[in-house]
Amino acid sequence: LVRVRTEAEGSVLGQMKADFDGYGIELHLTDAALAEVARRAASQHTGARGLVTVLEQTLRDFKFELPSTQIRRLVVCDETVRQPQRQL
Repeated sequence: LVRVRTEAEGSVLGQMKADFDGYGIELHLTDAALAEVARRAASQHTGARGLVTVLEQTLRDFKFELPSTQIRRLVVCDETVRQPQRQL
């Protein structure tokens, strides 16, 4: 699932990065965050669709809140994937 998320043409992560880039925000996920996303997605037993779900759950509030701030780079770690509200 890690490879699907990062290497596939039109990958979910690539789409998310493009969304943030549209607001002038660079999105970066650490290796630990990528592993946590894959772990959570695998636990849903929905394949690559689980990746979309986990990434959307993790980044949803950031997509709404950050564009109105001066933040121009968002680094997501594994803790952010586990508890996005605490990191916002």
